Amino acid sequence: MKHRFVITFFGVIAFWVVGFSPALANTVIVCGTDIDDSSGTMSWSAFSQGPGKPYIERGDAKGLFHELQQLLTEQAIAWPKEVKSPVMNSITGLNSGEASLSDFKVTKDVSGLRAKQVIFQNTPNALEIPPNSDNESCQMAPQKEALIAATQFTILVERSGAEILSDAFKRTAEVAQMLEGIYDKYLYEGFPMYPWEALANSWFLTDESIANGPPRDQMVFLHLGAGVVGAFGSGSNTDIAAVLSLEPIGWVHYTRDYDTWYGVSLLTVFPFDRNLGVGVGFIINNFKLGITWHDYGNSNYKDPTYFIGFELYQFVDKSHRNYNAYQNKAEGILTELN
Repeated sequence: MKHRFVITFFGVIAFWVVGFSPALANTVIVCGTDIDDSSGTMSWSAFSQGPGKPYIERGDAKGLFHELQQLLTEQAIAWPKEVKSPVMNSITGLNSGEASLSDFKVTKDVSGLRAKQVIFQNTPNALEIPPNSDNESCQMAPQKEALIAATQFTILVERSGAEILSDAFKRTAEVAQMLEGIYDKYLYEGFPMYPWEALANSWFLTDESIANGPPRDQMVFLHLGAGVVGAFGSGSNTDIAAVLSLEPIGWVHYTRDYDTWYGVSLLTVFPFDRNLGVGVGFIINNFKLGITWHDYGNSNYKDPTYFIGFELYQFVDKSHRNYNAYQNKAEGILTELN
């Protein structure tokens, strides 16, 4: 598996989060009035440095949108119903998940015989905000003031969403970079997993969400290795012999920073000069220390042998390590998101 899949995974999530956020509106004219986004109660500067500031600082989008709804409730008390209702319905829908942040922008509707300027276009709350002061909707002062304020509020929500989701993107990128390092350490510097072990661990021990990081515990399963055995004490077969080893089952635990791991496993060794031996092995990073017992036939020698082992898979170049199980899990999550 290519170890860069983690950053790709979080990059896709970040794009999915911010991809729908609208660009801020350009200069907007409503009823002959230029909408000023820099002054007034519903300007970005007043809101971002006032009631919205704590939510922006901690990246709390839900709290920020709720605060915007409270601001609208306070400011729209005297608005005519035909202006107040669509704006209030839209911000309420945004907080409940029934509306999208992309609804909050000023758009031009040229689908009919007359071009129109609209907020909340293509929604049940679509509201026309005429640019010309001679429009019928701009003749009454309360209506005109409400349309201007509604547009200011729409731009404020748009700006707030873009700002907080931009911060979320930055934080997501930072977290992705951190997780990439952790996964690199786990998969390529930690206890080496053969492909079948990676598959077993991805099934039974890895969190459903890759975003939660690698597991602290790792299963050892049919793990191949090499080392030497030597007999304790004196007597026959006291020489040191090279062996291949197989750990049928075992368990490994990582420290907090994934720099160190330790564990225990059942151990089977296959010497070239004596019979098969079985025992137990203790794992400390890439080395093993174990005790095995062998069948020496009619020999009077019954003492166990010691085993000192090392990992074979650690010598395989990182680019050739096979961790398809983890890659497939990440791809499955991306498929669900799309």
